[in-house]
Order: sequence, then C-alpha cells, then structure tokens
Amino acid sequence: AVAAPLLAGQSALGSAGDPVLADRWLAEGGVEFAARTAVELSSMICTEADLPRAQFAPVTRPGRRGYRCRGNPLVLPTIARVRAVLAACDEDDHARVVEALAGMRTDDPHRRVATSFLVPTMTAWVDADCATVASARCYRLRQLLMTAASTAGHAAKLVHPGVPAWLLRLPGVVTALVEGVGSPVAPSLDAWIDDQRLTGAQRRRLLSMIALLPSDEAFGLLLGRIDLPGAALVIADAAARFPARAVRLLATAAAT
Repeated sequence: AVAAPLLAGQSALGSAGDPVLADRWLAEGGVEFAARTAVELSSMICTEADLPRAQFAPVTRPGRRGYRCRGNPLVLPTIARVRAVLAACDEDDHARVVEALAGMRTDDPHRRVATSFLVPTMTAWVDADCATVASARCYRLRQLLMTAASTAGHAAKLVHPGVPAWLLRLPGVVTALVEGVGSPVAPSLDAWIDDQRLTGAQRRRLLSMIALLPSDEAFGLLLGRIDLPGAALVIADAAARFPARAVRLLATAAAT
C-alpha cells in the first residue's frame, strides 16, 4: 500500500532502469522506509500487457486478476539501489532494517524473495526461498535469488537445464551468481549447458563464466566440453589465466 502513491508518479521519477525512485524513498523516509517499500513494490506488478506504452500502468498484488508472473520491470533497478545503500549502513541501522524485513516475510513468495535479495547475508532466508523457488515457474523470483546466492546448494536449485535462456541475457545476473557463489557454482553452470534450447553463443558464454573460476573442478569441466564449438578457445583462455593448473590437469588428461 505504501508504494502505490509513489508509483503513480513513476513517469516523472525516471525510467524502469533508473534508481531515482529508490533515491526518493531514501531521501524522504530513510533506509528502513525504502527497504519496506521496496518489498511492497516487489509484490505488485503492472497489469498492462505492454508497459512501455502505458505511462501510468495500474498495479495490483499477485493473485488478483491480470497478474503476470513475469514481474514488474521497475522492481530490479529500484530494489537493487536500496540493497546497495543498506549494505553500506552501520551495524545498528542494518540490524534494525533486518528486524523490520523479518516481519515482512509472509506467505507471499514475492515479499520473501525481496527480503532475501535486500539482505543476502541472511543465508537462512536465501536457503528457504531457493527451496521454494526451485519448484516454481516464476523466473523473475529466480532472477532475484540468483543475485543473492552464496552457496553451491543455492546455485544447484536455481540453475539447471530447463531454466529459461533469457536469464543469460540479463545484465549482471549470471555474473552476480558467479561472484556470490564462487568456484562451487561450476557444476551448476556446466549442467545448464546441456539445455538443448540454448544457442551456441549462450553455451560459449557459460563456458566463459566457468573459465573464470580458479579451481581444478572448473578446468576439468571445461576439458569435458572440448567437443563443443568454441570450447577450445575458451580452454586456451583459461589456460593462459591459470597456467600452472592447466599444465598439471592437461598432463593428467593426456595420461588417461
């Protein structure tokens, strides 16, 4: 409810890719207000089929007529700005906001996932939400959680064959997953490669992400994909990045 009056003026505040909406919340109400309002926004969607043509798109809560699981494109840039500011808060302010958000983790999965996105250090929240989203088909929720994941278990639930390829086209989402989870994400990215709907370019992008990971497992997974088009170049890049590992693992592979 608190988000609705500010959403009504969204055209004056900026485009869907502009965090100025969040900046207004932060300036006028502080970080706790902004965080709570961001969670409210995450549980609303635009009911117009073609948002760019709708200057003032009506919003509704999930479950009401007109709901689309694809989500409101205002959510990610707005809530991401709030997360960045929250992460820079002092310990007391941060704890106060976390306590407020804990009270907003209702039965609505959109609200719960928004709280996990805002405070990815609350791994118990992320654990629970990854388990819920793993069996759901709302990939906008998966998108938010991919930027909050920090363990191999999170990655395994969020990334696998069957996950829509358009997630690979979203700026920063897969990169955030790799940065958050680190080397243990490699098997999940490798499994995604087996999705028959992926294009060659999308498979190469996944290979390139695996090539950035500093582990024997990641390099071994690349070697297992040597027959894929473009894989040899990716392996060569990984070998240049980690020469000692490459020499050792290539020698082992040649001997078997």
